Amino acid sequence: MPYKDKAKQTAYQLSRYHRLREDWLKINGPCEKCGSWENLEIHHIVPNEKLSHKIWSWSNEKRDKELTKCQVLCRDCHWQQTKQNNRWGISHGNTRYRAGCRCDICKEAHRLSFTKENREYHAIKRATPPWLTKEQRKWMRDFCKNKPKGMQIDHIIPLRGKNVSGLHVPWNLQYLTPQENLKKANGYEND
Repeated sequence: MPYKDKAKQTAYQLSRYHRLREDWLKINGPCEKCGSWENLEIHHIVPNEKLSHKIWSWSNEKRDKELTKCQVLCRDCHWQQTKQNNRWGISHGNTRYRAGCRCDICKEAHRLSFTKENREYHAIKRATPPWLTKEQRKWMRDFCKNKPKGMQIDHIIPLRGKNVSGLHVPWNLQYLTPQENLKKANGYEND
């Protein structure tokens, strides 16, 4: 039952948080690397599976499920493990791949960064000028949503043309049949 006084409620929640955390650490300690009982912390073994670090207000069942993904480490070992996992804060993925990491996670992220959908998304994002009004952006969203069946959306002046590149703006959009779009390819009549 909540307290009517907000300060008492906050104090109760804070003491409950500390009690739950300390009890769990006493049962699951000491540090799994060095055996220390000082400055114990909870470390997610696989950081990508971490739902949140604010677990002590959760239900017992949900909290216990999250804690099965964790190990107890002292502050120093936790810091060393985090440095090793993240290479000073850079998590695994395409950024780490460019920095030289070739683990499976980084290789897969790098491979996915070259998918056709990803290239198209970034081309459209780069070609959309910041000065477009909200109405113009809404018109383009509606234009894409209301595409007639059997038609494709095309940029009159291609976003990645050979000699000229167009913008992703309302006056540069049109519907074409797949045959017309294939025939036009990435060209423009003035190329």
